[in-house]
Amino acid sequence: MAISLFAMTVNFFPNPKFFTLSVSSCSNQGSNALPVFPSPIVLKDAEGLAIAVDSYYTPCVVDWNGDGKKDLLVGDGEGYIHLYLNISKNSEPQLISSGRVKVSDQDLKVGGSAVPFLVDWDNDGRKDLLVGSIQGYIYFFTH
Repeated sequence: MAISLFAMTVNFFPNPKFFTLSVSSCSNQGSNALPVFPSPIVLKDAEGLAIAVDSYYTPCVVDWNGDGKKDLLVGDGEGYIHLYLNISKNSEPQLISSGRVKVSDQDLKVGGSAVPFLVDWDNDGRKDLLVGSIQGYIYFFTH
């Protein structure tokens, strides 16, 4: 399978203090050795709305709930992580917002600019969450 590319789009309104961000994807039309990326496509949720958070963010494609479908974790500039679950198939994903990722019924938050990564870090057969932050720390959340 050829690699794909995710990009961030910033749209400034008349006053540069007000902006929106959206996630875009580019499917590789070449090979892994020689990738070819067309113009990006803004990712939309199942309702057709652009997937966007309020500040700088980092997307991470994962199978969050173990159903074999590609879901999306989005870390934002405030340190929160947003979850979008795929309710369709991988070839035609339909993502629905499941809100912010929670720990003990509280929104998970690191110092700022959350960069999520899902992996079985402790080799117990369950996925764990590693989150980088702007302060240079890496946080480990075990499952």
